[in-house]
Amino acid sequence: SEIAAHVRKAQRASLRPAVRLNGTSDLLWERIFPDIFDTFDIQYYDYTKYPLRFRDKRPANYHLTFSRAETQENHIEAFKWLLTGGNVAVVFDTPKGQPLPKRFLSFPIIDADQHDMRFLDQPGTVAGLRAKADARKDTTGFVVRVA
Repeated sequence: SEIAAHVRKAQRASLRPAVRLNGTSDLLWERIFPDIFDTFDIQYYDYTKYPLRFRDKRPANYHLTFSRAETQENHIEAFKWLLTGGNVAVVFDTPKGQPLPKRFLSFPIIDADQHDMRFLDQPGTVAGLRAKADARKDTTGFVVRVA
């Protein structure tokens, strides 16, 4: 019902609705409830830490951005996503107001702090985010140090 209401509101404003299904979860919606992608004319999007092999069969209206984490396995998976034209979110220690690095793993970085509509990003780009709150003190390797 929430998605239906969102669709109606977007239509009244002549906008195309977009819905992020996972706020803090990482559920495989394309497996759990695949019919949702055909129920509404919506752009769905999410972030995921699942390897590409688990997320390779998804509807055309479901955009996923891989979330880079601190493990070597995850870092390798991020590179795989980029090589296949996928997008990857990476957190940097760049202070607010300062420019993010230009490239990560030789792929271009865009400033993902500007908006959350990752489905608008060019394929094969890194969605650069600045560390916020407690993440600024991270020492696990989750936050990429550029200084």
